[in-house]
Amino acid sequence: MEKKRLLSTVLVTSLVAMGFSTFTKAPTVQAQSQQTVSPQKEWEFVFDHGMNKELIVNKGIYIKNSKEQIISTKIHIKDDHTVIVKPPVKGYRSGETYRLYIKKGIDLQYGESGKPAMIVFKVK
Repeated sequence: MEKKRLLSTVLVTSLVAMGFSTFTKAPTVQAQSQQTVSPQKEWEFVFDHGMNKELIVNKGIYIKNSKEQIISTKIHIKDDHTVIVKPPVKGYRSGETYRLYIKKGIDLQYGESGKPAMIVFKVK
């Protein structure tokens, strides 16, 4: 009986620890102050030391609406240092709040040691 109890305790503790460690490995996102933008806002980001184009192409920059759904936008790599995030075809919805995410590793100056970023914006 004691072996079963000990085994159950170890199993539950292990599962909780695994779940917690998975949770704590999630990227830390630093929010900037909220901005109000036009429905046709284009975001331009310049990386002085270059950028990881492969990561950008593989959804390294994306936007979510207030329902946490990724919205369809086009990412345009202008040159070796500049990326432009185009608005959705019909524009952003007025009154809606969005979050633009930039995963860590895009800025070649910092690579994987860099931090992810998030910009919160509301549409006029």
